[in-house]
Parts: sequence; structure tokens; C-alpha cells
Amino acid sequence: MMSEAHAKLARILRTKPEVFLGLSADALDRVSEENNVRVGEVLHEYGLSRDSTAEEVTHALTQKLMLADQHLKVLLHDRLLEQAQELAGRPEGFFIKKEKALELLKTFLPGESIDEANLTPTLCSLRFTRDTAWMHKFFDEAYGTLTADDFETRPVELTILDPHWLEVAKRFTKHKLHNVSHLKEFGIIFVNPEPTDPPGETLRTFMLLLHYLNEVPYYSRLFQRFSHDADFISKLQSLLRGDVSSEKL
Repeated sequence: MMSEAHAKLARILRTKPEVFLGLSADALDRVSEENNVRVGEVLHEYGLSRDSTAEEVTHALTQKLMLADQHLKVLLHDRLLEQAQELAGRPEGFFIKKEKALELLKTFLPGESIDEANLTPTLCSLRFTRDTAWMHKFFDEAYGTLTADDFETRPVELTILDPHWLEVAKRFTKHKLHNVSHLKEFGIIFVNPEPTDPPGETLRTFMLLLHYLNEVPYYSRLFQRFSHDADFISKLQSLLRGDVSSEKL
């Protein structure tokens, strides 16, 4: 038998009430009541009520985020990347060797002046300086030649791209809706500089850096796990594409 708790939690989680039928009714009631209490506490803290409009709630949340952003900026002392690295434990991973990356770029970008000094920004810029056809060709052909010996263990690298990339990166950041991205196979997390400092920028960037500082090592562990398999490269490419299995788990 379904109760109000079933319906309420289903609305919150955007699912059907029937999903909870196998769960304890008492447990659902406790969760629902705890949710009521927490909502009341937060509304009181923000000077709101259950009759507040969506605009009032949005304004209160925006002000709270801006205040948190200001506090975080002071706390970090302009050491955004360093503090994120320290908080994440300065992770390492199993990534394509830099000399191999340089070799691949020189093969697929003949005539371009690429060396170890500008390797990282060149790799990062591929997404917004090369068209889709080139990226697919590079992914299929260059990565198809890799072996496990082309990988090494090294620290995850964080970098801020030079401001001269700003204009050409606009299309990419507009699509991503944020200015932080990563290259899992190379162990690189990069930030495209913003021309302005919009409200909440420090908080958003810091959270994204922490997110990628966990995601990149996670995928790296999968790379290393599959590196002994005969089909290592096909599994690597599948991971980078984000393939989803059609089989039921």
C-alpha cells in the first residue's frame, strides 16, 4: 500500500511511487519527515518560508553562493590550482608518455612547431583548433598504434591556458557551459581563462578541479587494469568515447 511518503519521495527523485513498494514503510516515513525538518531549517536560515516564490528562493541561493565564493577566494589566496592539488592528495596516474604524445603530434601535425615546452597547451588546444574529422582521425589512427609500453605513471598535471587561447576557445566553452576540461589519457586538467570574473567563478572552478582530480585517476586505474589485456587499446578507446554497454547488469 502506498502512502504520502511514497508519493513525496517519488516527486523529489522524479520517479514512480511504485519503485519504493519493496521498502519499509516506516523507513520511508522517517526519510520523508527528516526531509521536512531539513527543508524547514534551510528555509529559516535563508529567511524564506514554504510560501516563498521561485524568484525569492533563487535570489536567496544566489546571494548565498556569492558569499561562499568570496570566502573561498580569500581562503585560497590566489592558489586555486595548488590548493586543489593538495586537497586531492596530488594524485598520480597511468598516462601516455609525453615523448609518445610529441611523436604522435609531429606525425599528424606535420610542419607545426611542437616541442616539450609547448606540448601541454598544444594537446589541450586540439579540441577547439581542429575540426571533428581531424579529431576522429587522430583518435582512431594515432591511438590505434599505442601499446601499454607507451604509458607511464606520473602526477596529474593542472594548467591554465594562456589568455591568447581565449577567443578561439569560446565555442568550446559555450558548448561545455564551463571553462574547465581534461584529457584523461594524458593526465591533464586545464582551465581556459575567463575575460571577466563572473559571480561564483572561484567556487565553480574549484569544484570542477576537484571533480576532475578524482575522475582522471579513476579512469587511469582502468587504463592500468586493462593494460595487460590483448585488446587494451580497443578498451582504452571505448573508455575515452564513453561507450555504454547494451547488456543488462
